[in-house]
Amino acid sequence: MENQAHEVVFLLERIQHWLTRMILASRKLPYDERIRQLGLWTLEERRSRAYLLQVFKMYKGLSSAMFSDFFTLSTSVTNTGTHRQDCKMQMPSGH
Repeated sequence: MENQAHEVVFLLERIQHWLTRMILASRKLPYDERIRQLGLWTLEERRSRAYLLQVFKMYKGLSSAMFSDFFTLSTSVTNTGTHRQDCKMQMPSGH
């Protein structure tokens, strides 16, 4: 299953490469430059953003998934006396 997911991501990236060449008049530009000029994000960047948004929704209670099922928070005091919160990812129970 994981191998299929990598294949799909690879194919989607290839399609995005192809489409950016078709849209821009200067096809000789590197992919990163075409993406920047078009104001697009790579699939990896969009996926990372989606993960961050999901974690934020979980933390704020805006998701059906519970933050505490995936993360633990701990507060510590640093050498300078400031409070710091650490977040650790954990596997949900039953997995």
